[in-house]
Amino acid sequence: MTVQRTDAAQIFLFDTFSGERRELQLLEPGRCQIYCCGPTVYDHSHIGHARAALVPDVIVRFLRQQGIEVRYVRNITDIDD
Repeated sequence: MTVQRTDAAQIFLFDTFSGERRELQLLEPGRCQIYCCGPTVYDHSHIGHARAALVPDVIVRFLRQQGIEVRYVRNITDIDD
């Protein structure tokens, strides 16, 4: 997912599922909520675990830098649950 800023009012994200650019539409002006599934840790660590942590973190930091209040929640699944 990449973030592209075109002006002060619009932020676009690339939706990898549809292959399209989509404008970020906030449900509340100036506030955003993001939920991400973290890694399901059941074997040796790999690069996918780092990506699952890094990409959402970069987006959250960017949004906060733009003055948007972000509530960010991420889970980590224990395979024994």
